[in-house]
Amino acid sequence: MARKKHEYAQMFRLPVGRLQDNPRQTGFYGEIEIGEAARILAEGKQPRLVLVKEEKKGKRFTLISGGVVAAAARALGQPLLECLVLPEGLDEPLRVLEKLEEEEDLNPWLLSDALLAVKKGCRWTQEQLAGALGRKRDYVAAGLVLQQVTPPVRKFLSKQGEDFRVSTRHLRYVARLPPEEQMGAAKKIISQQISSKQLEKERKTGFLSRPKQKLIRVRGLKKLKTDLSPQTLKEWRKYHRQLSTDLKRIDQQEKIQLQRAKEHLVQARALQKTTVEEAKLKRLELTAELKMVKNYLLRVGG
Repeated sequence: MARKKHEYAQMFRLPVGRLQDNPRQTGFYGEIEIGEAARILAEGKQPRLVLVKEEKKGKRFTLISGGVVAAAARALGQPLLECLVLPEGLDEPLRVLEKLEEEEDLNPWLLSDALLAVKKGCRWTQEQLAGALGRKRDYVAAGLVLQQVTPPVRKFLSKQGEDFRVSTRHLRYVARLPPEEQMGAAKKIISQQISSKQLEKERKTGFLSRPKQKLIRVRGLKKLKTDLSPQTLKEWRKYHRQLSTDLKRIDQQEKIQLQRAKEHLVQARALQKTTVEEAKLKRLELTAELKMVKNYLLRVGG
């Protein structure tokens, strides 16, 4: 078993015949997955790293991840395959990481502990650990950041879940806070049942980590029939902009209505003027006709 120079000290070219499927994994891969892996192997490359655990002093090696590559190598009849051999003493964390191959929804605490144990046991960087698991570095970093949660906060969050489910995003948010602010933020998340979507918005304002402030009361605020309760200067300024926008919109609507009223008034006055002139003309016509009739009657009567 010759070691090949690589960034991993545990990298070896192992006989494919000694690689055995993991009994705790289904070992089922689609034809498309195997075919794509076989095509890359035929080009002299390897699709991803194969992680194995040594059994029976090197007689057998159990697959931890990268089983699809091993299946493709068997299909091609390839004799050797580059594999990462994990050291002994990592049985417990490996049982957790084995489930990653099955894409199972793992307990975030167990996953974080397993990642840390393998990282330390193999003396790997986050990038090396990600490569060994066939994941991106961000995935590993997001899992390891949970180690920054203090034990009391971890115990508190681990007990939740009956009425409100704490997601991995919640845990990462708490982990990135200073230790003295973590418990307060965790309690607010649980008591107010803040969703992960709301949490992303709150992250920008620092609502969860800031100390509790006394609400500012303004006379007549309730009369506005608004649910907004500003607390910080930034929120009050936002509220001021909102009111200013509403007032400008109302002023604009009033100007439009006033303009329309003026137009109607001009039309009404024009109609009134026309009506008065028509009435005067009619009056003059009737007066002339009446005078003519009077003159006729005087001549006839005389």
